[in-house]
Amino acid sequence: MSDKAGKHKTDFIIAAVMSLAVLVILILYAGYLKSLPEAGTGEFRLPVFGTSDIHGSLVGEVEEPHKYMLAFIADKVEDVRQADGSSDTDRTVLIDGGDIYQGNVVSNTLDGESLSAAFDAMEYDAVAVGNHEFDWGIDTVIDSDSTMRDYNEGGSFHKNNIPVVCCNLFKDGQKVDFADDYVILHKKAYDESGSGMDVRIGVIGFAEEYSKSISDKTFKDLGYMITEDYDEVNRLADELRHKECCDAVILLAHGSPERIAESLGPSTEVDLVYGGHIHKDINDMTEWGLRYMSPSGKGYAYLYSELVFEHDGRGGVRIREGSDDRAEYIKTAKDEDLLYDKEANSQELDSGIVELTNEYLDIVNKQLSEEIGYVTQSVTRTRLEGCDNRITVAGNFINDAMRRAADADISFINIGGVREDLIMAEGSERRPVTLMDIYSMLPFDDTLYVYEITYEELIDNVLSYAMDNYAWGVLTCMTGIDCYFMIDPDDDGSSGSKFLRRKLSALVKGGELIWKDGQWTEGWKDKKVRIAVGEFSATTNRNKGGTDNPLCGYNKTGRLISSDELLRDKVIEALKAEAAENGGLLHVDNEPHFIFREYNGN
Repeated sequence: MSDKAGKHKTDFIIAAVMSLAVLVILILYAGYLKSLPEAGTGEFRLPVFGTSDIHGSLVGEVEEPHKYMLAFIADKVEDVRQADGSSDTDRTVLIDGGDIYQGNVVSNTLDGESLSAAFDAMEYDAVAVGNHEFDWGIDTVIDSDSTMRDYNEGGSFHKNNIPVVCCNLFKDGQKVDFADDYVILHKKAYDESGSGMDVRIGVIGFAEEYSKSISDKTFKDLGYMITEDYDEVNRLADELRHKECCDAVILLAHGSPERIAESLGPSTEVDLVYGGHIHKDINDMTEWGLRYMSPSGKGYAYLYSELVFEHDGRGGVRIREGSDDRAEYIKTAKDEDLLYDKEANSQELDSGIVELTNEYLDIVNKQLSEEIGYVTQSVTRTRLEGCDNRITVAGNFINDAMRRAADADISFINIGGVREDLIMAEGSERRPVTLMDIYSMLPFDDTLYVYEITYEELIDNVLSYAMDNYAWGVLTCMTGIDCYFMIDPDDDGSSGSKFLRRKLSALVKGGELIWKDGQWTEGWKDKKVRIAVGEFSATTNRNKGGTDNPLCGYNKTGRLISSDELLRDKVIEALKAEAAENGGLLHVDNEPHFIFREYNGN
């Protein structure tokens, strides 16, 4: 036989063997397919827990007795994780929609360290970026490796590896490098018999356009911006589903879940939208069946949903349409008595989180227990009558301290500048005011801005800007002068705004009329006036109504006297001085100084 003929024979044998092997494989594969569960069968459930807008609330109140908000939620998550007798984080998804740290003095005093420790102990899977993450500087609470901040606890350094996700936050035109677009979680879904199925869950981070809620100094001025690009979200969801082979996709957003879900459209690959920022309990779905949810803030509610999977007929799973019937927001405790650390609640609170919380409470209490003075009434953020929803007693209280601290004539604070009340206990005649109280009322590390301008500039620029419907939240509460204003009679509503324009009527100081309807009392127009404001009011420009914040312009001129001292420290200094002069008593102003009516001489 020739070499050529031998080679042909060999090739034929190889081809025949290969064909036979393929046939055997096909037969075996056909048998394998027959042995697989039919597509559309099975019901494998993966519980998903969500929080948002915790705002530092390891505890609801700093004063005793404490409500252990996160310890309660941690206990409920752990109940599910321990279904087989040992804790298994693969059994759950635990995520948070942002605004984690700022708001409670236990967290504020330690730059969020206590919340990082608690989230790490609870083993969160991912967190979003909220607007308040920028309050202390974004690098304070998010590490450069796209994880939550590291922390010290129990005398040791701890690395926090919880991923931070946000796909639409930019700095200088480039996506930020401290947050990933998404994270892929490897979990297990279980059926009623206890049989488990491996699943891959993609979690995309997203931010609604919340920049107007952030001081320009810590956001826009540093080159940050947000782009609400829903096409990009859908592109990422498609990538997770088809390229990364995820079995389900969650959109973890800091923003209105309803608006975001509707904006994604019916062709989206997103299976569940978890939102926040709006501090509202929501559990609903779009017309095409996309579930969207959000919890109220400060740990008073959490989200619970279940991703339901079924066999896909190929040995894997797929999301089961229309089966998230166990989705709801859950009030942390309908009976708030369950939140207190006592023997009867040992099965309601996670003991590890309680212990961790107490550790940080002790640290803060030692630092901030000093008593400054006392008040003889509650100092609350309830709006006073006749001020067009502007003035609160708490705002007056802080404004007066700011004025004394800056030796100013007038003081302004923004709508959200004061964050806590001072409540008198029932039957008490006095209420001590401590350092902790002031840290709770003023949680931001804002500086105090002091300006010197003329009364003409005060009326034509500052107060006119304060009348702007879009800007009133910047210069909201005021003391030191009485400003009368009313509805502008020339506003016929044709602008389409739901609020009619306001118009200045008169300015009165110490009972003396200094300006009314454009007419000046002699000697006041060119007189100098010193004003004190918080950093947010001084650096935030809201100009939808067409008027720029004049203080932002003054910041580049000699009208700005100082801006380098912490507002909170100056307020404490002023309150201590007042208490020393008055035997500890601190004055409380109950009158509105923005007065919503035309001036009539009274």
